[in-house]
Amino acid sequence: MSDTSHTAMADLSGLPPGERAKHYRELSDMHRLLAGEAPGGEARAAHLELAALWTRLASQAEHQARDAGRPRDQAAIDTADGADFNA
Repeated sequence: MSDTSHTAMADLSGLPPGERAKHYRELSDMHRLLAGEAPGGEARAAHLELAALWTRLASQAEHQARDAGRPRDQAAIDTADGADFNA
């Protein structure tokens, strides 16, 4: 990983999950572009692999962002409200 990637990860770690996801997607897009410009198959494959990893991190951050506002035990809340979504 380059120094730029290390710096990017350090700078992003303190951001809220939704903001991290946005930046991770930008890094993924950057690696896809670099893959298209890569002179050889090995370099292209490496950039595509990095793009996939950044996309995975973005998905995880988006999941965290969605869950951040939700109660930990949604089932207990549904039961307390009288809702039974498993029936």
